[in-house]
Order: sequence, then C-alpha cells, then structure tokens
Amino acid sequence: MATLVEIQDFLKRYDKNFRFAKTYAKTFPHEYLVFKDVEPKDRYMFKEFAEFIREKGFKKKFFKKDFHYFIVDGFKYWTMDEDVSETKVINREPINEK
Repeated sequence: MATLVEIQDFLKRYDKNFRFAKTYAKTFPHEYLVFKDVEPKDRYMFKEFAEFIREKGFKKKFFKKDFHYFIVDGFKYWTMDEDVSETKVINREPINEK
C-alpha cells in the first residue's frame, strides 16, 4: 500500500485535474477525479489511493449509505464503489475549518 507521502505527491500532481461536479453545485458541491484522466504511469496510484481511503479512512453515513472517507491537506476524499478495484472516480470537498 502507498504511504501518505506518496498519496500527497499524487494529489499535488493531479490537483488541477479534479472537476467541479456541476450536477450537485447547489445541493452538495464537490469535485471529482476520473481514472481515465490520470496518466497511465500514475493509474496505479489512483487505485492505491482508493485502497488507502478504505484502509486508513473512516466510515460515515451519507443519507442511508455508508462511505469511506479520508481527510488530508484540507480536503475530505471518498469513493463510492463497494469494490475498490472497480473505482473509477475519487471525490473530494474542502474541509471548512471554523
């Protein structure tokens, strides 16, 4: 499994590739990174991060479903697939520290 430092490096490289989720702009604003938008040489890190979220993160209910989340560098990240190997999207939202 990747280390936190490797995950942070990956996220820095792909920070600009996260897209704003227009569909949820009013109800649940967030961004997402799509697997196919990651360079082939880095796709293993996309999968590693999905696994990292599952293994090192925490579970929390969103409406009626449990999701795995991980917080790093001011963002909360999550995936939506039950099987991490199927993950094609990683979501994020900024953490509002008040």
